Amino acid sequence: MKKLLTILAFLFCSAAYAGSYNDIPKNVTFLNPYGPGGIVDIQYRHFEKFMLAKGIKMQIMYRPGANSTIAAQEFITGPKDGSVIMMNSTSNSWLSENRLGQKVIEPIISTGGVANVIITHPDSKYNNYNDLVKALKAGDKDIKIGWHAVSNVLMAHQFSAAINSDLPLLVPYKTSTDSARDVMGGHLPLAFSPMSTVKPLLESGKVKIIFGFASNPNSLPAGTLDIKKRIPSWRHGEIFFIGLPPGTDEKIIKSWTAVLKDYLSQKDTDDALQAAFIGKDVGGPEHINDMIQHQANGFKKYNIEIK
Repeated sequence: MKKLLTILAFLFCSAAYAGSYNDIPKNVTFLNPYGPGGIVDIQYRHFEKFMLAKGIKMQIMYRPGANSTIAAQEFITGPKDGSVIMMNSTSNSWLSENRLGQKVIEPIISTGGVANVIITHPDSKYNNYNDLVKALKAGDKDIKIGWHAVSNVLMAHQFSAAINSDLPLLVPYKTSTDSARDVMGGHLPLAFSPMSTVKPLLESGKVKIIFGFASNPNSLPAGTLDIKKRIPSWRHGEIFFIGLPPGTDEKIIKSWTAVLKDYLSQKDTDDALQAAFIGKDVGGPEHINDMIQHQANGFKKYNIEIK
């Protein structure tokens, strides 16, 4: 009887999801606020194949720059019929909303948080966590850390406050690929970087990891020091999510919510997220907005102003 109920429940959910696919356009544009090859691009490629199997053709549109503000400005005036969706990080979405002075996206669902690490050159004088902490507390003027996402700045403040050191010089970059390239070349001592960028560089011996942090520690590579082991109060505080333009019809929002829940319930999706070093963290608008508010509180706490 229990097995029968399980099968019936599965069939019921499948039927409900099937109806939702019929309610969204057959051609959808996926707006990527970053460049090709990044974490949004990686998630899109897997999602695109899933949607194609459901009879929906997707195309990606890249609008990088200004920590997603360029894409957000275009997205605001996008069609409200469900034919355009966007994926962004919570911190950069918060930043673009503050820059533009208006709501920039209707959050639907979060996918997860990316494993991030602090990288340095293999010949760097900073061999490990203890070396870096010692240098920061000693006021080492050689320490410069590249950052590419607003959340990196928040993490830098969180780290400095936790070890009771001055904030090191933070160097802005457009993408994690750019900062990683400078670390490889010995032009930049350290950088925040997602594991999706670091993996091939690590395997080829071009960089080394000082420590890492992730919403799910299992998404960090084996042997990587999880910062929570040294700073138990550490909060990762960054997730990626998908949304629709503000003002989209509620029926369209419900249909896209069902479609994305279906996608994120698949084992194949779990495997793809894990392969991309993404700790799965699925939640609705309230969960997404709570994370954004947490980050906003952090910027206020550390008196961070990014224009």
